[in-house]
Amino acid sequence: MLELLDYLLGGLLQKELVKPPHCKACHARTTLTGKPRLFLLPLWQDQAEDLSAEFYLRGCRPISGLEQIPTGQQACRVWAAECPRCGERWMVAQNFLLVRGEEVPEGRLICPYRELSPLLARME
Repeated sequence: MLELLDYLLGGLLQKELVKPPHCKACHARTTLTGKPRLFLLPLWQDQAEDLSAEFYLRGCRPISGLEQIPTGQQACRVWAAECPRCGERWMVAQNFLLVRGEEVPEGRLICPYRELSPLLARME
């Protein structure tokens, strides 16, 4: 029953920057695994880009903290996610703009784990 409510409400009650997405294979709510990784994006303020795994692989530069984000430039946090029902693995990239110390969401990409896993390998 709780799983059905979670699916219908879409995680509206969560106050996280990134809500775990639904699995694209079986539609169950995934679980974010590991700690998020922080990257600087080649995007400024309201600049828009067609978000794809290739864009992130080409343009993301690993950074260690929010203090390394220049004013007006977008950054992103990248998480791995796993479906508890079918075991599929996904990557979640949440773009944000830092405004007065608050992370304002700008865009989001959910893709199969294998497409963005090279990005996490850069951090190791």
